[in-house]
Amino acid sequence: MLVVALLLATAQPVAAQPAADQQWPQFRGPAGRAIADGAELPDSWSADENVTWAVTIGGTGWSSPIVWEDRVYLTSAITQGEYMVPEPGIFGNDLFTELMEQGLTQDEAMAQVSAHDVEITTDESPPVRWMLYCLDAATGRMLWFRELHRDQAPGGRHRKNSYASETPVTDGEYLYVHIGNVGLFVTSLAGEPVWSTRFDPYPIYLDFGTASSVAIDDELVYVLNDNLTRPYLSAYGKGSGIEVWTVERQAPEGFFPSGWSTPYV
Repeated sequence: MLVVALLLATAQPVAAQPAADQQWPQFRGPAGRAIADGAELPDSWSADENVTWAVTIGGTGWSSPIVWEDRVYLTSAITQGEYMVPEPGIFGNDLFTELMEQGLTQDEAMAQVSAHDVEITTDESPPVRWMLYCLDAATGRMLWFRELHRDQAPGGRHRKNSYASETPVTDGEYLYVHIGNVGLFVTSLAGEPVWSTRFDPYPIYLDFGTASSVAIDDELVYVLNDNLTRPYLSAYGKGSGIEVWTVERQAPEGFFPSGWSTPYV
């Protein structure tokens, strides 16, 4: 279950600030700098302090919402089964230390940590519904939603990850949604499908799952897939979905090639 909230950041209505540099169109906002120029953000908040509205949305998603003019767009993943839920602590490090102190070997402790923290997909796993939502930025009212894809998850995930951890991006004309190890899905701002392309799934380090958001420029969409088998960076035509180029990537010697970073243009 997702809870989306809008903090009371300014006395002006959201729709009154349509300038391109005042949008939040991608992961980490304008130019990927995580800076909102001129914003007056609250120093503290709670469930009801300095909150304009809050709505509950089905599924789970670690992706960030994006904002374009008076609309908020976000993604989530819904399954028929129960997700492993997050717990306090830094990944499995706390549990690993506790098990080692109990006298377990490193391999025994790692096996227990993986069983506790990592959700592995099997033939019996329920399908995942990857969703895209559009909300009114002023009120939180749901304007539309679309199921982008439905299938079994193409690999495992850590309990501190989700199957919808990639943040969408918009250029004000289209919405570009990357579903890691599944594909790239493009819609209009009204949610109508424009094009999509599927990806071959590759294993991620310790089945932690995926999280690399896409980046765009005037002509291309950039998809980064750093995995254990074939790490690569690809570029697709924004209007066509045609693959323009792909370059293989290699991790430095002694390092695992898996990664979760977002390209920066």
